[in-house]
Amino acid sequence: MFNKIKAFRERTREAYNKEYMDRPEGWKQKVMDLHDRSVFLFYYEDCEAEKEDGSRLMIRGELAKAPEKGPGEGPLPLCLYDGQARLIGEGLMLSDPYEKEEKRRAFLRLRKQGFLLEITRLRGRDFSAMSRKEKDKRLMDFFREISLISDIRL
Repeated sequence: MFNKIKAFRERTREAYNKEYMDRPEGWKQKVMDLHDRSVFLFYYEDCEAEKEDGSRLMIRGELAKAPEKGPGEGPLPLCLYDGQARLIGEGLMLSDPYEKEEKRRAFLRLRKQGFLLEITRLRGRDFSAMSRKEKDKRLMDFFREISLISDIRL
């Protein structure tokens, strides 16, 4: 009896996986495309403002993919996405993503990777042309929604 239940469970799981891979939901397909096509891909975790108006942020998270970037190249244009790969903004990466080690009580602990981001557009509007009140409102929405940062536009 136990083997029959186990076999049924395995067949059900295989059927579910086959159906899922044949017809993924639209947003899942967009996220998979973003992962496949990106040269730079970063998972956002948190940030802190470098400038008072919020136009420059120190972004922290996990680097999934990074380009081979040589010295002297300009800022990398980035697209900012929510968890369903919907474009919510654009910006420029002003510093290279990095990973630092922190020594603590004879243990090495890795800090999160991060970079300096200058926001140029939010929700299709030029960030520098917004009023202070509108910037604050859009930044609050941005902080709730941001999930993925990539070098490509879908």
